[in-house]
Amino acid sequence: MSLHNFQLQYIPEPAGQKLSLNTAEPRVREATVRQASDIVTPIYHSWEEALKTGGVNWQRFQAAGSKNHAAWQGWINSTLSWHAAPECFVEELNLSSDGQLKFTLSQS
Repeated sequence: MSLHNFQLQYIPEPAGQKLSLNTAEPRVREATVRQASDIVTPIYHSWEEALKTGGVNWQRFQAAGSKNHAAWQGWINSTLSWHAAPECFVEELNLSSDGQLKFTLSQS
């Protein structure tokens, strides 16, 4: 079994989305963060080419996003930086790959 490495670009912090989630009714905010679709959809579009090359479909991507709910919540609550939240998400993606894929984030 060989390991395939993929570089992913950081995406800018979605400040408007963070504000929207912080002003949402608490139950709506919690459900949105747990599902994570609203958060990870723009990330998926930014990384789509590398993800498809690695065989990561939307369902797997979204499932990893949902598992990352604690990091997303930390970002929304400002206890975790935007820089750190996607790092945690990439760790979830790597865990879901059974050691066959390694995604890393790059600033450039």
